[in-house]
Amino acid sequence: MQLVGREGEIARLEAGLAEALAGRGGLFTITGEAGIGKTALARAASELAKARGYETSWARGWEGEGAPAYWPFIQIFRALGRDFEALARSSPSGDASQRFTLFDTAAG
Repeated sequence: MQLVGREGEIARLEAGLAEALAGRGGLFTITGEAGIGKTALARAASELAKARGYETSWARGWEGEGAPAYWPFIQIFRALGRDFEALARSSPSGDASQRFTLFDTAAG
């Protein structure tokens, strides 16, 4: 995929992949107005990662009402072949202990 005018962003993403390969994880957030190429940049990052042997997965938020709590994470877990249906049914309250258990289960 050829992106026009995104050399700086691609270079930062490639550097982030190199850091991950070295055991130093990180996070990138792609933000901006509708139509500026966020999805195209994310797809390019995914292609770079796949070319280096990483497994990639996609998820999208639901813009309407009715999606379960943590819907994008549930989609990722399913794509990775993990059974996290309990996450789809759970909606953590303000109880810190319940949230911790939920996040610990997901991380495991």
